[in-house]
Amino acid sequence: MAPYHIRQYQERDHKRALELFSRGMIEHSSASFRRMLTLPQILLTLLGILLTIVLVYGSWLLATLCCLFVLLCLRLFDWLFWRNYVSTSLQADMADITKSYLNARGSFWVAESGDQVVGIVGCLPVKNPQLGRKQLQLFRLSVSSQHRGQGIAKALVRTVL
Repeated sequence: MAPYHIRQYQERDHKRALELFSRGMIEHSSASFRRMLTLPQILLTLLGILLTIVLVYGSWLLATLCCLFVLLCLRLFDWLFWRNYVSTSLQADMADITKSYLNARGSFWVAESGDQVVGIVGCLPVKNPQLGRKQLQLFRLSVSSQHRGQGIAKALVRTVL
């Protein structure tokens, strides 16, 4: 395990922070697609498509191909959803981290290992917190895939708190 330390974000970290965020979020695409395939609505829809095509056309091959096409479309939709989320985020708060977090009474932290940024997290105060308590909202938590499992994300969150 390579040693790491956590420090406040600096402008020189911007490029690496954007790369970490983008790569980390796109990695969710595969997991969310697998999760989508466990939803009863999706499974029932696929089964309905399969049975309808078999009953109408009497072809198991056509039914299988149609189900595969629907799965391919779902995978594409999921991938496009994550790409759109990343693109929107990069144009919004991630475009100017200093303005969006540091100048807005929030904070943005980076975890560094060997002079390389390997983790990021941002937070902003909740505008109208429930129960009148001070609350923070976490944003953009991401750790490099090569450095996961070392407690970096937990350390970043503890630093924010």
